[in-house]
Amino acid sequence: MSNHHHVVLHIDKNQAKSWKTREILHRWTQLFAGPYLVQRYLAGDLLDKAELVCVSKSMRSDRIIQKGKSGHIFDDTPPIL
Repeated sequence: MSNHHHVVLHIDKNQAKSWKTREILHRWTQLFAGPYLVQRYLAGDLLDKAELVCVSKSMRSDRIIQKGKSGHIFDDTPPIL
């Protein structure tokens, strides 16, 4: 098949687990534009609780993060729920 590529990556799990939410989102949006609310979050816009929940859900649905040690999706911000 010449219409796609396979990429083999080495993932340093310990390093990846140490990343904060902003780092994960920043890296993700280097590859993809990311949803509008993620763009706003990274731009430093103040998001209300419902918007933060949407950012959290988009992160989980795209499997770009797992729950941190604290059990919250956002390790570097207060719990959003």
